[in-house]
Amino acid sequence: MFSLLLTGAVAVETENIVFSGVELPGVADEAFGVAPFGMARVGMKDLFNMTANGVSGLLTTRSSNKYFTRSSLVNAYVYYSGQFTHTAADVVTTTDLMRAGLCTYDQWNNIFNAEFYTYYKSGVAEKCSYIPKDSFRSGEQYYAFVKNLYPAGSVSGFMRVVNYG
Repeated sequence: MFSLLLTGAVAVETENIVFSGVELPGVADEAFGVAPFGMARVGMKDLFNMTANGVSGLLTTRSSNKYFTRSSLVNAYVYYSGQFTHTAADVVTTTDLMRAGLCTYDQWNNIFNAEFYTYYKSGVAEKCSYIPKDSFRSGEQYYAFVKNLYPAGSVSGFMRVVNYG
């Protein structure tokens, strides 16, 4: 099925994920040091990392207990960044092959809800727009995820989740 390099991430047993949240455009990797709205950088705190190797379905950080809550954020924004590759990228160029972002888990329905996500192009380093702390619901746990959208092949790469402000 899939193998993993574990850096705070393990495979989940369900393939259930709903993309009902906010799609965020990717931003070129060189924009990492640029704060939103011209704001000077005050602080940066790494929340956790996720590394995937050969993911054919869905990978989240839930099983490894890697998450954040709104109350755990000390800075004003959250962003995720990373780079993923897809084994089918050489033959499929017109289809979005993978999504990655932040999700919550609905334990009653055994489903993940993609709250913020970005389409990743194979081999391209990307990060999402800055997400204001107020965009996260109180009491909710937010996990990182990557989802292989193509029926063949697998996804490998990494993602970093950062509290910035």
